[in-house]
Amino acid sequence: MTNMRVAIIGLGAVGEDLARSLHRAGFPIYCLISSRIQAARTLAIDVGAQFAVSYGDKLPEGIDLLFLCVPDDAIAQVCQDLSDRSYPWDTVYVAHTSGALLSAELGPLASLGAKVFSFHPVQTFAKGQESEWKNIFIGIEGEESGVQIGQHIAASLGGVPLLLREEDKVLYHASAVFASNFFVTVIGIATDILGQINVNRADAVQLLTPLIQRTCQNIVESGPGPALTGPASRGDVQTVKRHAEALGNSLPDKYNIYLELTRAAIELKRRNSPEFEEKATLMVQEIKKLLRE
Repeated sequence: MTNMRVAIIGLGAVGEDLARSLHRAGFPIYCLISSRIQAARTLAIDVGAQFAVSYGDKLPEGIDLLFLCVPDDAIAQVCQDLSDRSYPWDTVYVAHTSGALLSAELGPLASLGAKVFSFHPVQTFAKGQESEWKNIFIGIEGEESGVQIGQHIAASLGGVPLLLREEDKVLYHASAVFASNFFVTVIGIATDILGQINVNRADAVQLLTPLIQRTCQNIVESGPGPALTGPASRGDVQTVKRHAEALGNSLPDKYNIYLELTRAAIELKRRNSPEFEEKATLMVQEIKKLLRE
């Protein structure tokens, strides 16, 4: 299966990283397709691709596996554009890399015989930086034959295939958003708060880095429950009130966010520490009062 000729549409952070990673894993990168043709040509040299094609131009014959690495909102249109072209789609496996959308998004190509699946790595990607694929989970969903190919590709990249039911896919992706996107957002809020005491953004990140690193290490080693510290884990309602008052005065748009996250932290502590039940109930009551105010 590693001799399948791979084409990739969309050379953003995910598409570029996937091309490089598949190339290292021994898959022949056959064609790169992008609206930025120079980017496609440059990457084609690096991964030995035979073709670099501008989006909308004719596709070369012989594609075995096509990845759509485009934004979620563009998948349906790209798929429709491809289905309007004369191509032997019944000989091609087609996948998209969306975490939230189902393989059904590729319906126009499936109706022409393409074997479709979704292939979503639980990893964050940044343009120009190669990400680690080894041991990461890759969510796979779709037609049986497509899923089998997806499992093989995931294993070839060193990843762990995670077979998803259609009804589970959106929640699976929401979990990843909490773990990555919202984590970054919360750190951004933390730097905003430090900005209120005249710590510039670069220094704020440096100040918080040891705390972030140790917290992540604790989560990995023991799980989120045991890793939780701070006033919510101690039942320190007075500190929570002081935080809320200070935020209400300085950054009022962060007031409700702080209280809702504190409530979630209390529930996390409650689940992991039955003896915390009484304190948790009292703290949640106080937070509800603060939210009403």
